[in-house]
Amino acid sequence: MLIKENKDQLKKNLINKKNNLKNLRLFLNMTQKEFIKDFLSNDDGYPEISVSTLSNIENKGGVILDDIISKVSSILGINNLIFTYDKMDFLGIIENQYNINVEDFSLAKNKKNKSVTNLVNRLTLYFAEEMLKGNLKKGDKIESDRKLAEKMDVGRSALREALKVLEIMGMINIRHGQGSYISDQESNFFDVPLTWSLFMNYKQIYDVLQVRSILEEKAAELAAFSVDKEKLNNLKLIIDEINKSYREKDFRKFLDLDMKFHIAIAECSGNTVIISQILSIQNLLKSMSKSGMQDISEIEAIYNEHLAIYNAIVSRKNDDARRAMAYHMGKSFDRYKSDYI
Repeated sequence: MLIKENKDQLKKNLINKKNNLKNLRLFLNMTQKEFIKDFLSNDDGYPEISVSTLSNIENKGGVILDDIISKVSSILGINNLIFTYDKMDFLGIIENQYNINVEDFSLAKNKKNKSVTNLVNRLTLYFAEEMLKGNLKKGDKIESDRKLAEKMDVGRSALREALKVLEIMGMINIRHGQGSYISDQESNFFDVPLTWSLFMNYKQIYDVLQVRSILEEKAAELAAFSVDKEKLNNLKLIIDEINKSYREKDFRKFLDLDMKFHIAIAECSGNTVIISQILSIQNLLKSMSKSGMQDISEIEAIYNEHLAIYNAIVSRKNDDARRAMAYHMGKSFDRYKSDYI
């Protein structure tokens, strides 16, 4: 009888643990993706498990359930044994004994985001000053994480998180095992204050897309005035590649060329700030979103929209180029699918 009671208790504990893991996430008002980001990512910020794995654990348990509970408990500073309690007892202890609530947790997250934001700003100014002094230039390797962390008086994990933001913005290149380098593309440390704060809050994605549309429309309009033969020829080479990939139904390459097409138009505009901002926004969107393309009809629509923009630019019809880009951006906004929208 005692053995049976023990088995029943172990089974109940297992059920409570998996259920309370989910109860905690819901109590904190977090999606599974948000929960993984805050509790189940390594020091480099990469998820240790997938959303589907967490979903299975919440529903069925699993061999790594105890490891996950231990990590979450350590981060929150709670005793992992309370996960074996019944739901109401568990949530009562979480809220009362440990004084954990959604508001406090949100404040802690915001404080962390603000800290990283400040560090991004400090690093931006530091690298800009180093380039002005001639100590750094495009393509140069920057100091090691250890040296930079000491110089900024921060932990290495916070520094790495800030450097990843700079990489997303196209300002540096992080080469695993080799170090970090100033981007070869565009030294945009001097105009980054215009946009860098946007990138710290993914909830502003609609605002980012609106800014992108404004920049892209102006870039297309200015590109129609371009007399730079080299840049116009580069745009032609890209549209030729787009034509080829479309005919050959190489849609992966077709979508990869989309970014190159927009960057080439920005370069034809001749406005260095527009170029760097479009590049930064493109990098941001690429890093945080899926493609959003669903079927051949959407590929065909994008193809025709690209052709309309290109033809207006090479025909030097600036108003038509702007309108064609505005139409394309409007359609792109509708197609765009992101975990944050």
